[in-house]
Amino acid sequence: MLAYWPVPRAIVSVETPASLVHAFEIRPAGTSLQRLTARIGGVETVEIMGDFTDWAPIPLIRRGRDLWELLVPLNAGVHQINLRIDGGQWIAPPGVPTLKDGFNGEVGVLVVRQ
Repeated sequence: MLAYWPVPRAIVSVETPASLVHAFEIRPAGTSLQRLTARIGGVETVEIMGDFTDWAPIPLIRRGRDLWELLVPLNAGVHQINLRIDGGQWIAPPGVPTLKDGFNGEVGVLVVRQ
C-alpha cells in the first residue's frame, strides 16, 4: 500500500525596498538646512542622493531602532532625490511625487519652500 503526504510549500514573502520605508519626511531645520527623516526598521544602511548632492550617495545617520536622519543644505526650489536601503536598488522615497529619471527608473521630487 502506498501512502501520499503532500510536500508543504514554502511561502515566499517578497519585500520591495519601498515597502520597508514606513515614513519619509522633510522639515526645515534652520535658515538653509532641511532635516530628512525616514522610518525604516531592520536595515543596516540608508543612503540618499539627489541633484543637491551632485548625485553622490550620502549615508543617513541612525538615531534609533528604525529612525534615520540627515541635515542637508537645500535651497528653495524643486529637487530630485533617490533612496537606497542596504546597498540595494535606488528608489524614489515613498509618499513623494515621482518623475521618470531618463535611465528607465524614477526619482522622487521634493519642493522646498523658504
